[in-house]
Amino acid sequence: MGNGKVEAKLYDFGEYPGAIEQKRNYVYGELYEASNLAKVLPVLDKYEEYDHSHPKSSLFVRKVRNVLLENGKKVPAIIYFYNHDVTKGHLVGSGKWERVLNRNLQR
Repeated sequence: MGNGKVEAKLYDFGEYPGAIEQKRNYVYGELYEASNLAKVLPVLDKYEEYDHSHPKSSLFVRKVRNVLLENGKKVPAIIYFYNHDVTKGHLVGSGKWERVLNRNLQR
């Protein structure tokens, strides 16, 4: 669907990024449309270590939040937010994981 942003803060946990909800801060990324959520969500839930039966112990939690696309349109989207203490992570002030990923690859 395009590039967009969601109100959140982004953290680098080494092997993966994690976003937490935070007003007036943004995490940037790409938004995709899935034609069959019944098939896609279980795969994404497993990848993100989200268990709807035990959300408190899940690594990430799934929520629906508005994403602001580059064209100015707001659309609801499924977002996986980090579900634990962020103190072991490093804040990514730019809100863009790609920059962190590219920097780590160059090392």
